[in-house]
Amino acid sequence: LHELEKIARSSRPVVDKFVVGSKKYGKVTFEVPVKLAEIAGVQLDKVITFKEFGLGVYAKQSAPPKGKGLNLPATISFMNINLPRKYQNNLKAFEDKLRAVATKLGPHMSFRSYDHKTGTLKLRAEHLVAD
Repeated sequence: LHELEKIARSSRPVVDKFVVGSKKYGKVTFEVPVKLAEIAGVQLDKVITFKEFGLGVYAKQSAPPKGKGLNLPATISFMNINLPRKYQNNLKAFEDKLRAVATKLGPHMSFRSYDHKTGTLKLRAEHLVAD
């Protein structure tokens, strides 16, 4: 956070590849520069909350419009999504199931990849808050 404060006071108060994460559940990597002036005073752990198999963004507060604040294009990486036993011999079927889950999250979300060796699922969000 100290580094963010320093960048916020600089002549270019934006952060490329800004990442907000949880050591236990995953991370959000923003695909566009985050303008620090738009998130000044924001408590990141209140705006982006991780839980097992889930992510909340602006859950208990009003979200900014698409393209503002943290309502930006991002890659969401979930950790510890282990391949269930019944899919051990059919990875494609499990990936298809993950694609279907991503689709149900809304048209702004899409499946990007699943690495069964690391248990990492990646989704892409056109913007983080559902319409």
